[in-house]
Amino acid sequence: MNAMASKPDAFVEKVVDECLKRKKDARNVLDLGGGPGKYSKAFANRGLKAVLFDMPETIDHVGREFGLTGIRNLMLKKGDFMDDGFVTEFKEHSFDIVFMGNITHIYSEEKNRKLFLRAGKLLKPGGMAAIEDFVRGKSPSASMFAVNMLASTESGGTYTEAQYREWLTGAGFNGIEVLDVDGNEKQLITAFLGT
Repeated sequence: MNAMASKPDAFVEKVVDECLKRKKDARNVLDLGGGPGKYSKAFANRGLKAVLFDMPETIDHVGREFGLTGIRNLMLKKGDFMDDGFVTEFKEHSFDIVFMGNITHIYSEEKNRKLFLRAGKLLKPGGMAAIEDFVRGKSPSASMFAVNMLASTESGGTYTEAQYREWLTGAGFNGIEVLDVDGNEKQLITAFLGT
């Protein structure tokens, strides 16, 4: 958590800026697996209602250690977004943005496909999925990071733009854009739920 929390504020603000440029009418955001809540807080500071959704032990820890309880417009919610039933935690089509920062590299292709399908169920029509991660073939660090994921996760890795496009299209998204952030070290992928 401390490593995730050390992400520079300027980088976080740039990612949030880019999300809000693409979804100007956004009023709320679901931050999946957002850990220390840097993105959730940044969205909330822009006036959006933000929900940080993470594992129960993570929420307990970050709420206490990172002072996330009692922040205006920020709600902490416990659960596992890899559980098929997690979407029932919310009303369907509740959110303008579902943000997924640094989580797709933890999971397999199949799990990411399912994740994007679940995200689609939680977005309002025309809502936006935003994925921030290393994209193989774009980020110079993606290949080495994939080796790290092979060693430290059950089935993680880094994925190509073509793979993200396939998963998102299969989940009913269109208008897919890939933007380099932090030079070209990381990428922000945005896509809109078809209406």
